[in-house]
Amino acid sequence: MKITAEGMCTADSAEAMAYGFISPYDAVKSSVDHSATSYVVTSDKGDRLAIFGLCLTPLEPGFGKPWLVSTPELSDHPVTVLKASRDIVDHWRESLSLYNFVHAENMNAIQFIETVGFDVDPIPHQLDGTNEMFHLFWMGDKPCVSQAQQ
Repeated sequence: MKITAEGMCTADSAEAMAYGFISPYDAVKSSVDHSATSYVVTSDKGDRLAIFGLCLTPLEPGFGKPWLVSTPELSDHPVTVLKASRDIVDHWRESLSLYNFVHAENMNAIQFIETVGFDVDPIPHQLDGTNEMFHLFWMGDKPCVSQAQQ
């Protein structure tokens, strides 16, 4: 996990800091610790490309919050990560609607999220506790979330 956090791509690292984490490592550790499940995607050579998972909360039954952080090596293997993401998202969607927020400046992540099949709210909102703008994205039922929820 620490290797992925230290090798996180610049945009994902900036997004972690925008969310209020004190370091990329803390963002990955917190995400993994709060996930019902998480996965590491590697290249054929064993290079880490991404780590992603799904957080659940008892306050939102029927919903899950997917997340993904990538390394710069993802750009050399986008199909590998896209296929793994689609397969896992399809599995999660069997029982859950999915949503989360993506940093408005993380254009590669927004494009990736749309390619996986999520809807992205075109209007970004400032999340409570941050000075940054984020887009809501979802698949399945659109959650009733305020811009203050994270």
